Amino acid sequence: MAISRKPIEDTIAPRGPARGEVMDIAVHALKRPLERSPDASARLSLLTEHAVDLYARLSPEGVFVRASEGLVALLGCSFDYLTAAHLRDVVDGDDAQALDDALQRLGKSPGDGERITVRMIKSVTETAWVELRLIRDAGSEGGVLVAGWDITEHRRREEELERAAAHDALTGLPNRALLSSRMEHAFAHHRRGGRGFALAVADLDDFKRINDSLGHAIGDALLTRVAARLKAELRGVDTIARVGGDEFVLVLPEVETAAQAASLAHRLTEAMQLPFVVGEHTLFMTISIGFALHPEHASDADSLMYCADAALYRAKDLGRNGWQLFHQDFAAKRSQYLKLEHEMFEAVRNGEFLLHYQPIAKTDGTVVGAEALMRWCHPSRGMVSPGDFISIAETNGLIALLGAWALRTACMQAVHWDTQGAPGLSMSVNVSPRQFRQGDFFEQVRQALSESGIEPGRLVLEITEGVLLQNPEQTCVLLDALKGLGVRIAVDDFGTGYSSLAYLKRFPISSLKIDRSFVRDMAHSANDRVIISAVLSLARELGLQVVAEGVEDAGQLSFLAEKGCPLVQGYYLGRPMPAGEFVGMMKTRTAAGIA
Repeated sequence: MAISRKPIEDTIAPRGPARGEVMDIAVHALKRPLERSPDASARLSLLTEHAVDLYARLSPEGVFVRASEGLVALLGCSFDYLTAAHLRDVVDGDDAQALDDALQRLGKSPGDGERITVRMIKSVTETAWVELRLIRDAGSEGGVLVAGWDITEHRRREEELERAAAHDALTGLPNRALLSSRMEHAFAHHRRGGRGFALAVADLDDFKRINDSLGHAIGDALLTRVAARLKAELRGVDTIARVGGDEFVLVLPEVETAAQAASLAHRLTEAMQLPFVVGEHTLFMTISIGFALHPEHASDADSLMYCADAALYRAKDLGRNGWQLFHQDFAAKRSQYLKLEHEMFEAVRNGEFLLHYQPIAKTDGTVVGAEALMRWCHPSRGMVSPGDFISIAETNGLIALLGAWALRTACMQAVHWDTQGAPGLSMSVNVSPRQFRQGDFFEQVRQALSESGIEPGRLVLEITEGVLLQNPEQTCVLLDALKGLGVRIAVDDFGTGYSSLAYLKRFPISSLKIDRSFVRDMAHSANDRVIISAVLSLARELGLQVVAEGVEDAGQLSFLAEKGCPLVQGYYLGRPMPAGEFVGMMKTRTAAGIA
């Protein structure tokens, strides 16, 4: 189609109008009958031929009569093609009906025109979002005037924002907001007579070990691979969302029975057993999963999530890479857990936690130190077993607060004993992995030494083998700094963890504590006796102190003495006891000539 090109300066200021001004002129011109305003017609002609925005005139049948260069460029076609085309021909098929409806409404009631957003076809594979303003020409031609905006980038940004608001930034999976919507859809489908569904909560086993040892960058990369692998095992109708950390929630519309849940759980746990390659690292991860069924187990979202959580906690209690389907007994246990967790926070405020002290002695019975062990004196339950609350404190973070308190209290107690007839004892304090990894742990130790006045060499910090291998470089720096303060480092539960002998020469370790499991079974296990002998021999060669835990009878004590074990600890020599009883025990032993 031939285009007459007129100098734009004839009607527009030399610098040209801004885009918004061009649109104002266009809309104003389009709203006025052209035969009554030659000037408006001229301006419209100029705009349609030269403006970068999208303008066109259509015949009464909707065929293009005139189009702006911007519209032709957007569609990627020629003027000749466009002037033989209907507006519907350049609109995506999914939007054609909406366009026809708008044109029909326009014919019945011209008014101020119609606004519609459609996708116009740029090529075989591309479309552009365009907002169109359609106005019936009140002149003799009776056609349709069209003004358009290319809003593709605007729509793209909107879609990106919508996606960001509904998806996890790291894995690209749905987040809590979208998960909630999918769950409501599943409930609504069931209310309309549809099938039931399952909700599953999945949690990686010991994922914190990856972050602590290899760093968060590796941990994040691993999470993206885990998410992709889990998603690959699901169907298109399923939803998997990341709701925080290493926790995933699955909405499973076609899982209605225990057998179906078992089948899916088997696929997911089997998939997780293959290694994950992240950079230079080959990592092995396992997963625990809890399932709950609607409507069998719960009728609303919160209750169903609670049931799935309870099943997950049961799965974790039973070991790694397992799953459980909700049972009513789990709810009671989960409720007890949550109640105990709440009471722990109250206990911290009310000062219900205290320390008991267990003697550490030579094989001849001479007490040379004590290990501080945390206890909880509940106002109604009485003494709560550490096995019932230590793991909860590790999970909810209270262990760091309690650990810092225990460190200060134990140091002050050792100094206090100096004036009560039990002088010079060493004090061993357990350090949790979480407490050790806190940025202020070194300062905690320094302050405990300063505030109590205890000689640094009397303080023994007990850490596990796992802590040593979590981010070894940082661990080595911290342990060297602690050694610089003069404190001693003991490896607790030696032989039950990684047992990499390389760390014995790499880290500034002072002593090893032989785990009670070896001592307990050595009377019936030749292997345990060999292991104990080997550890004692290795420690002597490396100049390390050794403490054998769990000594409960004279036979065990005799064997350890025969093998030259320097120090022992266990019920046979003394149970954990309050500080006052400990002093009394020391005085009794002194009077008997054995302390």
